[in-house]
Amino acid sequence: MKAAEQLSRRHEVLAVTTGRTIREDVVSPTLRVISSAGLLLPDPVNYVISPQCLLEVVRRIRSFQPDVVIVNKFMFFTSLSAPIARWLGKPTVIMTDTYPGLNWFPRNRLVAGVMWLYARLVGVPLLRSADRVVLLHGGLVATARRYGLQHTVIHNGIDLEEVDRVQPAADLSKPEGEFWLAYVGRLESVKGYDFLLSAVERLRKKFPGLRTFFVGATAPSRPAMMAEAERAGVTFLGFRDDVLAVLKHMDLFCLPSLNEGLPNALMEAMATRCACVASAVGGVRELVSDGEQGLLTPPGDVDAIEVALARLLDDRELRLRLGRAARRRIESEFDWRLLVEEYDRLFEELTHPDTGLSAAGA
Repeated sequence: MKAAEQLSRRHEVLAVTTGRTIREDVVSPTLRVISSAGLLLPDPVNYVISPQCLLEVVRRIRSFQPDVVIVNKFMFFTSLSAPIARWLGKPTVIMTDTYPGLNWFPRNRLVAGVMWLYARLVGVPLLRSADRVVLLHGGLVATARRYGLQHTVIHNGIDLEEVDRVQPAADLSKPEGEFWLAYVGRLESVKGYDFLLSAVERLRKKFPGLRTFFVGATAPSRPAMMAEAERAGVTFLGFRDDVLAVLKHMDLFCLPSLNEGLPNALMEAMATRCACVASAVGGVRELVSDGEQGLLTPPGDVDAIEVALARLLDDRELRLRLGRAARRRIESEFDWRLLVEEYDRLFEELTHPDTGLSAAGA
């Protein structure tokens, strides 16, 4: 939705998606969001099946008549919109920040095997069917070349004007002497949140003022994990629509994922000048150079997460230096004001310079 919001500043955008509580939402005069019902196959699958969404895509393409159809990711059920759009004669772009089944896998081996097969039977043909594949970071280029994809690198981005406008969340107040650490995301196994829980539980013995906030996640249902979270001093804030406001209270941010694309949560933390610890996976390595904009750890390494967080807790000057450098990194290459220009050039190329532009997201 972030991309749809940014593109709607210049173009009329109709977004078709699943999972939202509002059936049709007029976000602005140039952005409408249509949501269809779907069946969620939960973690470790995390896949929504929604034939209704595909029917909605056909209907909206015929009525809205977009100049370009943008499909987010290529392994979601909604990515089947790509051949539909091509069949209806519309230039089609697929955006992706990783290649599930090719270079991104869940922790469950059975699901990973199904994903490997699905990627080759469905995913790669979908990518090849697109007029252009937009890669959200440069680490995906070699694979795009290997599979003969028509590709362009355009980073995902952050609205820095919004970041600077937001005030710290009013319902949170940090007592003197506490250090606040944030994790943003759902409790999905591939996110490695359990590694962070283990590291924080250990750290609390040395840093009793450390408090950890899980944003976007509700308390775990398993008693053993809930007990570990309590020992680690974790507060579950649940879903928040003011993540930036929460991050402005934080001293540290951790992204312990086993696999990632170009993580929006990490970019938001960097934009708020938060000192970050993240797994050296996927597009994280394009955002952060170890020791320069943050600290990187091997995926799944609890000891390394503990050491990196302890280093930042012990060294205030290092926290501040990394936070400032992280913000500069976002400003230089991941500011939406720069990226919208790149999308405009892509749309011109696909639709011809004399064609009026609008964009539909599926």
